Amino acid sequence: MLHSRNKIGAYIRRERRRLGKSMQSLGDCVSVSRQYISQIELGQVAIPAGSDLLIALADALCLDVDDLHVREGRLPDDMVRNLRDVVRVYREHQVKERISA
Repeated sequence: MLHSRNKIGAYIRRERRRLGKSMQSLGDCVSVSRQYISQIELGQVAIPAGSDLLIALADALCLDVDDLHVREGRLPDDMVRNLRDVVRVYREHQVKERISA
């Protein structure tokens, strides 16, 4: 999991710098300390999926929260449910095609 944490942390750092924000100002925006932002960027802590912190970081950095989930190697619960439905319908369609062939 450390690899994906490093990946999202590096992405957050890059986007923070792109916007010209300091770790302190980003921390202030999302109600965490500068030190915690540093730990996130270094991949030392994970951000829980669907957490208020992940949503706040996305908002503060003008990012899509779903993009952050994907970059961290996981999907939010609502996307997983939708994906399961899509896969189920796709498989049912494949079975119907085989039967009618």
